[in-house]
Amino acid sequence: MFTELLVDATARNLVFPCNNQFEGPFWLDDGSVIEYQIGQNSEATLRVVNLGRGKFRLAENPCFDDLTTLYWGDEFYASENKAGDLVITQIDLPLKFKHQTCIVGGSINLKSDYFHQIVERGGNWELIAGGILITSLPIVGKMDSEVAEAPVV
Repeated sequence: MFTELLVDATARNLVFPCNNQFEGPFWLDDGSVIEYQIGQNSEATLRVVNLGRGKFRLAENPCFDDLTTLYWGDEFYASENKAGDLVITQIDLPLKFKHQTCIVGGSINLKSDYFHQIVERGGNWELIAGGILITSLPIVGKMDSEVAEAPVV
């Protein structure tokens, strides 16, 4: 189950290079985090699971933070700085989950088959502030179009 991947998570301050709009981290095809010439960093305090040997798994969605490219379930490597922050240095690729964020309007049936199928396939979903829906599905091949697309509201 997806939620088992998030067990034993603790809150840590994550530091990462960001662009001039404070978004990031961004990475190259090999997972190396891009350092920008402006040398600007951003940070976000989020729950992570320590996987050992400098590898971590994000255990919550970073809604309303500068961390804009990683979601729960994504794994990364980090080193600890003198302040005890985790400085993200590499993204573990390929990502294991496909994440989709959409804004829903009106009411949504959280007990619908759509949400049940996401969990059944080893993914999860989160509805934030009653209108931001984030779905995460394992990348294991071709997905059913009915599950890969957000529900019609």
